[in-house]
Amino acid sequence: MPTQKIDSGLLRDLAEDFLDEVAGEDEIPASVRSDLVTSLVRQWATYDGHAALFAGERLIFLSLGYTPLGRPRIVPKPAAINWLIGVIRGRKIDPEHLPDIVEQLNRGQSAEVTSEDGDPLRLWVNPKAESCGVELLSDGPPLTFTESDCPAIATRYLLYRFGAELGDDEIKALAASVAKQWNEHDGHASVFAGPREEIRLRITTPTDGPWKLDIQILPVKLDTQLPEYGVSSGEIPRVIAQFNLGRPIELRPEKGPPIGFGMTPRPTASRRRTLTRFHFPRPRFRLRRPARNAARSWPRHGPGRNRKPVRSAGTCCK
Repeated sequence: MPTQKIDSGLLRDLAEDFLDEVAGEDEIPASVRSDLVTSLVRQWATYDGHAALFAGERLIFLSLGYTPLGRPRIVPKPAAINWLIGVIRGRKIDPEHLPDIVEQLNRGQSAEVTSEDGDPLRLWVNPKAESCGVELLSDGPPLTFTESDCPAIATRYLLYRFGAELGDDEIKALAASVAKQWNEHDGHASVFAGPREEIRLRITTPTDGPWKLDIQILPVKLDTQLPEYGVSSGEIPRVIAQFNLGRPIELRPEKGPPIGFGMTPRPTASRRRTLTRFHFPRPRFRLRRPARNAARSWPRHGPGRNRKPVRSAGTCCK
């Protein structure tokens, strides 16, 4: 992350060179090219050296860095998952809206669209946090909900996201878990869609508007992290299912005591990960080892042996 100010002209040159590299043999129209360059320079200035660019449906995060000789350069980082296509399918958005959505996201990191079911949606990207999400917009009167309404709201989103991939029983169980997380963690919940994708769901009820459901899709690496704690590749789906159902699970690494993992979806300043690790308590009673100086405290061959002679008053030892 650059700490010194970089000339805007140099930033424009960097942006133009990168667009040429991405386009390859294809030619970007002059008007579109100018808008993209302006957007990248603005993002680097606004988000402290970070920017986001959609090349088609592919999302790329672009951070400013420096060469070993101190020359500014772009450090691209493609998103681990195809977030935009997942939103198009899960939210029932007409694919014909994709070019317009990409244009809005590239210009202002936000896009508004209406789904086939008539739901107004806003898609957004945060370049600095390298995150993206979807929220449901509503022009109607403020909506309030109680604890009993949470499973219905969760079910609605899960049906949008997974559709026919999950059975009715799975949708019901997963929605109950999300609703429980919302109630226990101040509106925060999390679902692992697989070993490489985490969906964070936060529901809020502003006083001046309707309730909102903010959705973030983040990349994770459970398929490489869980084997470090003794989980085989064949057991990873079962472990992820336990996490999604809100059940703490005990893992036994090759070395060290058993370690427990549980879902804590609400992030804090000191903890941003969803999975919380904790050690299971050890038995209260255990055999104590003898003290190191125990041999000096007791004679080795019974009482009265190996004792030094005691000198009496007036006696001279020759």
